[in-house]
Amino acid sequence: MIGKSVNMKSKSNAKPGNAGFRIVPGIWKKIGKRLARVVSNGLFPETCFTCNEFFDTEEYPGKTPAGADLTDLASESAGHIFPTVMARYLCHVCMADFSPVTPPICTQCGIQFKSRAGEDHLCGQCISAEKPFISARACGQHAGALMKLIHAYKYSGNTALGRPFGTLLHIHFLKHYAQTQIDFIIPVPLHKRKLRKRGFDQVAYMLYHWPWLKTGGQRRTDNGSVLADKLLIRVKNTDTQTGLDRKKRAENIKNAFAVTDTDKIRNSRILLIDDVYTTGATLEECALALKRAGASEVYFLTLARAM
Repeated sequence: MIGKSVNMKSKSNAKPGNAGFRIVPGIWKKIGKRLARVVSNGLFPETCFTCNEFFDTEEYPGKTPAGADLTDLASESAGHIFPTVMARYLCHVCMADFSPVTPPICTQCGIQFKSRAGEDHLCGQCISAEKPFISARACGQHAGALMKLIHAYKYSGNTALGRPFGTLLHIHFLKHYAQTQIDFIIPVPLHKRKLRKRGFDQVAYMLYHWPWLKTGGQRRTDNGSVLADKLLIRVKNTDTQTGLDRKKRAENIKNAFAVTDTDKIRNSRILLIDDVYTTGATLEECALALKRAGASEVYFLTLARAM
């Protein structure tokens, strides 16, 4: 008799069609989202930008939740920043092919020392030759996945990479230069002939994706640095630097840049942005042009650094 009454009570709480199973609040919403993701991945799967294989971004452990502030990553290591930002663009296998720039590094040019022991210090080249810049930093090494992505961006027209590359640069700007008073942020310019051939300025395009504050017709960062993409121009249509050694690169790029407004440049602190720091010949020639125009300090930030 007692067992029967318990059984009847159980039945009285059950909703029609539930067979006594209690639905957890919000479960249908979660199921719906899961189904939508499965359908979306089935119909429109992500394709890796380097190997062209399909992959599921939701299963990638480094993925950041939608709406998260990626600038919070500035306190993280480069090895964590890259996979978080690039989770939509690389499969797990290619992602593992990324090489961050890790200490110890040269405190000026930013090159990574082969020896993994010791503190950051000046390399032999920066000790022996006076450089026209204060420091150079990069988002990663010019190798593996990052190198392939840059090639896809510059030479294969994959302009969709401009946004995540811009995010990478912005995070590393905050990481390395947030405490440095920078007056102008200047992209290394293309010659107008190269621009017509390529169809877009790959460096300026990355910078356009930064979260600028637009005031008085200018783009500014939170700490007041102004985007100045017209202050430095390329007046010499140089041959490609690819395949040239350090000396020939320097000769090829000599006097290739000019400042358009020396009054603005005078006594200013400049951050130059480029895609790749190889030997430094192009960036250093830009720095020399800026220094001749009166710039007080010049810094470099690039997507990749050749080691």
